[in-house]
Amino acid sequence: ASYLASVSGNVELTVSLGSINQTASIEVVASDMSFGIGEVTSELYNDLADSGKTAEYVAQAYGVMGAKTTRIWIYQGYFFGADENDNIWLNSSNVAKLHNYLAELKANGVVNIIGTFCEYLKPYNFNQSIKDGVGKGTSVPLPTDDNYKAFLNMNTAAYYLLAREFPEIVYWEAGNEPSMSQWFHDKDGNAIAAETTAQIVADYCFAARKGIKMASDLNKLLTPGLVDGKDLNAFLGYLYDYIESNETSSDPDDYFDYLAWHPYPHATTDGTVTNFTSKEKALYAIVNQRDAGKQVIYTEFGFSDSR
Repeated sequence: ASYLASVSGNVELTVSLGSINQTASIEVVASDMSFGIGEVTSELYNDLADSGKTAEYVAQAYGVMGAKTTRIWIYQGYFFGADENDNIWLNSSNVAKLHNYLAELKANGVVNIIGTFCEYLKPYNFNQSIKDGVGKGTSVPLPTDDNYKAFLNMNTAAYYLLAREFPEIVYWEAGNEPSMSQWFHDKDGNAIAAETTAQIVADYCFAARKGIKMASDLNKLLTPGLVDGKDLNAFLGYLYDYIESNETSSDPDDYFDYLAWHPYPHATTDGTVTNFTSKEKALYAIVNQRDAGKQVIYTEFGFSDSR
């Protein structure tokens, strides 16, 4: 879990890892976005959470800890139905569960919601070999596939339907960790080359942003969470190269409003705050050169002694 305090001034922070306890004094700047938690509930994800982690329980825990922001995993197979003509619709019973959860969050002081699409809707004729398990929802067509355009159009519609249904969710994260093959791969589960991945991510972000903006111009799109330990500097170059050469639009603002990063500093190479911040600043220099002033949101973040 990631924890940044939602108060100002010097804060005593104690971190416990098994038998290891470390306390440090840190300087914190107040921000409604600075303290966020992402957690699953038993109603929305009964195969990922025990029965006691109800929407009420999780939301009240957020309130006790003073969290102002949360990130909600959106599994398309849970919220959407589709037919052989690629028409899609919302699953009303599961939508009602998310409405209830959002009401609980609001009642407990959470004001910023990030909705993260964790799967990708695919056309009916997308014949993937993966039928079950983790990779079923995270395969994508390649730009050379006949159904690539239909894939993008389906996801524009999906983002529009959800953003219209849930105006409380202003921030939408367009996927999760595309540099990790278990979360982003072709129809047979194979990793996709970084340059091609960047093209798909850009096209998908453009399609998703179009959908949420159709629902409300207030909505903001985040890139999928990018893992900075997976050659993010090269990936950012590929991403901006593709956008700048794209005839549809060469303006990064038409693709995403924020970048989402997932920094998990390694104990050996990034074990100090100086090492970590130097690395992050070097990455952001690439962004600032190609997309001046674009802000980054850490939608996942954590230190550990083992990675």
